[in-house]
Amino acid sequence: MAIVRMKKLTLIGLEEEKNAILKAIQKLGSVEIQDISELGQDELPSLETEPKSLQAKDDNIDEKLYKVKSAIDLLENYSQVKKGMFTPKSQVSLEEFNNVLKRQADLLSSADDCLRLQDMLNEFSSKRARIRASIDQLSPWQNLTMPFEAIGQTNTSRAFLGTIQSSSINELQDWLEEEEVLADLEIVSEYRDHTYCLIAYHVSSEEEILDRLRGLEFERISLSGLKGTARQLLDKYNKDLEALEKEEGQVVAAIKELVKVLDDLKILYDGLLIDQQKYEASQRILNTGRAFVLKGWISIKDHEKLKKALYEITDAVLIQFEDPDEDDKIPTLLDNPPLVEPFEVVTNLYSTPSQRDVDPNKVMAPFYFALFGIMMGDAGYGILMAIVGTIMIRKLKLKGTAKKLVGVIALCGVSTFIWGVLSGGWFGDLGERIANAIGLETAVIWFSPMEEPLLMLGFCFAFGLLHILVGMGVKAYMDIRDGYIWDAVFDQGLWFLLIVGLLLLLLPTTAAVGKYIAIGAAIGLVLTQGRAKKGIFSKFFSGLLSLYNITGIFSDVLSYSRLFALGLSSAIIGMVFNILASMLTGAWYSIVFAVAIFVVGHVFNILINLLGAFVHTSRLQYIEFFGKFFEGGGHTFTPLTIKTKYIDLTN
Repeated sequence: MAIVRMKKLTLIGLEEEKNAILKAIQKLGSVEIQDISELGQDELPSLETEPKSLQAKDDNIDEKLYKVKSAIDLLENYSQVKKGMFTPKSQVSLEEFNNVLKRQADLLSSADDCLRLQDMLNEFSSKRARIRASIDQLSPWQNLTMPFEAIGQTNTSRAFLGTIQSSSINELQDWLEEEEVLADLEIVSEYRDHTYCLIAYHVSSEEEILDRLRGLEFERISLSGLKGTARQLLDKYNKDLEALEKEEGQVVAAIKELVKVLDDLKILYDGLLIDQQKYEASQRILNTGRAFVLKGWISIKDHEKLKKALYEITDAVLIQFEDPDEDDKIPTLLDNPPLVEPFEVVTNLYSTPSQRDVDPNKVMAPFYFALFGIMMGDAGYGILMAIVGTIMIRKLKLKGTAKKLVGVIALCGVSTFIWGVLSGGWFGDLGERIANAIGLETAVIWFSPMEEPLLMLGFCFAFGLLHILVGMGVKAYMDIRDGYIWDAVFDQGLWFLLIVGLLLLLLPTTAAVGKYIAIGAAIGLVLTQGRAKKGIFSKFFSGLLSLYNITGIFSDVLSYSRLFALGLSSAIIGMVFNILASMLTGAWYSIVFAVAIFVVGHVFNILINLLGAFVHTSRLQYIEFFGKFFEGGGHTFTPLTIKTKYIDLTN
């Protein structure tokens, strides 16, 4: 059975041995620990001592994790070894792992050094930003020979800096000459459409000059507090930048020296992460002064392994297994064959099966496999999908959901190849072109969807009807399994007969038999589908109205026309890129462009149709197939286990 049976676990042990016991449970990775606060008193064993508060977190583990992670992020920026997003985790032996953890104090000291150096870099960055802002501010005034402290006011004069639109500077100069006011204008520089200038005047002309400057939108600039000329200050700021860069270079050199502990810091991080996971598990445990109580779930196939692992640590432990009660929320653990396991990711995107449900993966997987291949429909694409997917799984050592998702693509690459061979699809119409070039009539083995669209459409509808009937069959099995045999006969068997009867009506040789089967099934549905209603009239009319559901079944069948639509779009897009590539002939560079168009075009076609095939194949499972029998609503079994970010422990 794909859904593994679960047992309730109660474990009582000594407080002093709790850490070793949790470590063994974590290493085994087969126990989901329940939060003791969510359980009722009737589910807990009676204890003579009162429960005490949960243990304090040891050694500020969150702070350590943050510190080490920050150090890793910093050192990776300066490491000569650059890793891509698909680089697999480093393989570390248990001996090496333990040796690194023994040097935790030294490594945490190195992490502190990294944080200190990072703070220095941040400070340098802030200083550099301030200096560059000052340089940008003073650059327009570098030709000003007057010291900034000399610019201001006296008893009889005023002087200030400012900018004015370059289009207005001549007007200002002309006005100053014509009015013969006691003022002087010095143009310092021009930048874009603004002119930077110094203006000085006698106090007797202040009101007249200020009015004129406002009219010309003159903007005053204050550089108070600066001493010396702009050139002197700029020279100083540039020297400050050089000194800053020199100090920064020394800090960067110190960081690069610490890169040698990067790998050890990653191992330490994962060691701390494992301890944190163990601590979080301990927070779900009932603690007393001398003992602790752990409640959880374990698969029926692992409880002997758990007893063996714990009894190797201590004899002072009570381990009790019980069958689940009717109202228990049992976690779901799936155990499927290797060819079915990847398709669990499709089911889990919809809902996790409950413990009392039927795992749909074994039934769904063959249909998903076939439907995906029909939608992609190209043998060349299928080969690439299978090869690339297999390489990714093996080389990148993928795990969990990522492994299953890539596994689905690799397996569906096989079905894509099979359907492409049957329908003659090889990188669009490339297979047909090659076949014609070598004297073959066609590359098609069975039939071409583009040349025989009605046959393809009929095939899609027939496949869809089979898919739906299998879903109804699974529901019938579930009813029979649960003891509702007549429900299976009335709710699935009669509908099955009605559909078969209607199909037989389409054939002249079986029309007479089909008519009687359909009529008999319809009468049976009218008499049985309202059996839950009260009163003879309610039962009759409910049964009669149930016949309307036949339209829903056939509308579901029509949904499978998307198989034809997506397969056709994939073939046409591939053919278009082939035509574009074949148009470029002659010079060598034309051939290069032709190859580029062919490669880029088909890679694009694969990616866009992979997305479309995944989404639409999943939709057919979720609505047309799962809707017939699958309820879901379970939660995935999540045991305490060793989860790492940077490394994989080899043993």
